[in-house]
Parts: sequence; structure tokens; C-alpha cells
Amino acid sequence: TGTFTATAGTQTYTITDANSCSTTTSITITEPTVLTASVTASSILCNGGVASLTVAASGGTGAYIGTGTFTATAGTQTYTVTDANGCLVTSTISITEPATIVGSQTITLCYGQSVLVGSNTYTSAGVYTDILTAANTCDSIVTTNLIVNPLPIISVNSGAICAGQSFTMVPSGASSYTFSSGNAIVTPTADVTYSVSGTDANGCVSAVDAVASITVNALPTVTIGADTEVSLGGTYQLNPTQVGSSTYAWSPSDYLSSVNIINPTTTPQNDITYILTVTSANGCIASDTINIKVLRDLIIANYMSPNGDGVNDTWQLNVPDLIKDYSVDIIDSYGQTVYSKSDHYNNDFDGKLGGKDLPDGVYYYFIKDGNTVKYKGSITLTK
Repeated sequence: TGTFTATAGTQTYTITDANSCSTTTSITITEPTVLTASVTASSILCNGGVASLTVAASGGTGAYIGTGTFTATAGTQTYTVTDANGCLVTSTISITEPATIVGSQTITLCYGQSVLVGSNTYTSAGVYTDILTAANTCDSIVTTNLIVNPLPIISVNSGAICAGQSFTMVPSGASSYTFSSGNAIVTPTADVTYSVSGTDANGCVSAVDAVASITVNALPTVTIGADTEVSLGGTYQLNPTQVGSSTYAWSPSDYLSSVNIINPTTTPQNDITYILTVTSANGCIASDTINIKVLRDLIIANYMSPNGDGVNDTWQLNVPDLIKDYSVDIIDSYGQTVYSKSDHYNNDFDGKLGGKDLPDGVYYYFIKDGNTVKYKGSITLTK
């Protein structure tokens, strides 16, 4: 009898007493599986905190002592696991703390905008520090330099134009502009307002639009009349009609009694074209022209046919004004006066006497300056 050591397997022992009697006994020794242990990190060590570790075992016999969940700081950690048989095993893990991420950023906003950094929303300029949680659950420190640019303040010109003219809007205060009219140059037909917004070099858009007010003034009107003929030395009264004018300007000034009234007279010595330019109180302008032909020679018709067809129904002079101060007498072949006028003959002899048609035949005219005969000749009257 006694204490012995044995290895795995079947062991046989014989016991003998004092009488030399003996007996034999056997025992089978079975060795358990090898005890093993492992340690793993179930969470990461961040920012000077602790990591969570899990110690597990396998093999051996019975319940384990030393397994479970533990916390640990950075460094090498060793854990011992014992089974029911008192077998033990150790496992080691090295814990490394990730470096804290420290970053900076510059963000530029326009006034009225905001930015979200982590869980914080910022609208005002300044330097802000935020702790952000990354995907690995470790925090990062981020410094944000927030720049807030002001919004541009836009201005634009207003003004007045005359009908038919164009107006150019000239804004200021930004780098680029958007016009409600679609273009800076407009040709409105009535009073109107347009809005203008601007974007500056930072991309900021004006909060308040500028407004251009444009007044459209009506044009004056002027009509001189039809072209005319004037005898050399004769005076012609210009008598235009106009609406909305306040000043008048005739051009050229040759032969005119005045160049800045609406109805001057002219005594032209040569053919001439006059231009009348009128200006309204708002500075709007209109104009018209007239051509005046100066007649230098008197042409006297020697034939008339007063039959009512509108052709040669009266005795015609090309420019009656050339003899306006002369008398006109017409006689028949018997010397009887059939027409007489002391001055200002106006092509009005119509081949009648006392309202009755004169007979066809030859008649004679005498045009006198006082008692002096200036022109004489015959007129053949045929209906």
C-alpha cells in the first residue's frame, strides 16, 4: 500500500499481508483533453478609457475558473484559467489604444445659410470644436473655422425714355446679375419696373432685388403739309400742326422769318427743303419735311375746254402768284369784256359770263401792271 504515480492507462497493483496472502487490483487512468484558454477584445480602447475583454476556455475537466468578461487598459494582459482538476493554462493579449484623430476644416457660407458639424448646427462666423464619433467608435476632435460672407446689396439705375427708344439697366454691387426682363437692354412701350438680383464672387445671392423704374414718354407729333410751289419773290406761310411740342427748330434757316416758331414765313429764292424738328417738355423729338419749288417763269395756257371733265375746265397759269398784283381782262372777238379781275387771279375763269357758257371761239387776255400791259395773247375755248 502507499501513494504511487501513474500515467494514463490500466495500472495493476498486488497487496501481500504478513501471512504472505496477496490480492491483485487494477485501475484504468484516463487523461482529460488538453485545457486551453483564449482572450479576445470585444470592444476597442479609445481616448484613455478601457477595453472590454472576453476570456474563454476549452478542454480540461469540469467548470472553469478565470473565464468571463473583464476590462483592461493599454498594455500586455495575461489571464489564467483553471479547470476542475486544478489544471491551469494562461493566455496573453496586447491592447493598443488607437491615436485620437484631430482635424481642422474651413467652411464658407453665405449669410442666412447653416452647416451641420456632428450634431451641432452653426450659422455665425467663428471657430468651433466638435467631438465626432468615427466608425470604429473612437471619437475625433474637429476644429471648424466658419466664415460667413455677407450678401451683396444690389442697386440699379432708373430713368425715362421716349417711345421707341431702348433703355440699358446698369446694376452694381455684384459680379453677375439676373434680370426679370431677361436682358439688361429693354424697349418698353409703357411705364414699367424690372427687378434685378445679383451674385457676388463668393456665390452669395442678394436677398433683396433692386428695382429699375422706367418711364416711357410719348413722342410729339408734327405735320408740315404737302410739298408746294412758290413763285420767285413770293412769300409762303408755313403752318404745321403739332401735338405735345414745346420747342421748334427749322433747318436750314435760309429765307425764313424765324427758325424757332411753329409757323414762320419764307420767301425762297431757290428750291429748298425745310425740316421742322419739334421737342416735347420731356425731350422727345419728332420731325417732318416739306419741299418748296420756286417757279421763275409764268406759263399762260392758250387753250381751255370748260366741259366739266376736270381737264382744262378753267384758264390756267402755272403760278398765279406771279401776277398777284396784276389785273386780268379777257375779251371776245367783238371787244366785249367777258372776264375782269383787278388782282390775285387764281385760275378761276371758267368760260362763263353771268353763269352762262360762252360760245366756242377765240378770246383775248390782257395782263396789266397798272396801265402797262405785261402779258397778252389769245385763248381758244372749245367744249
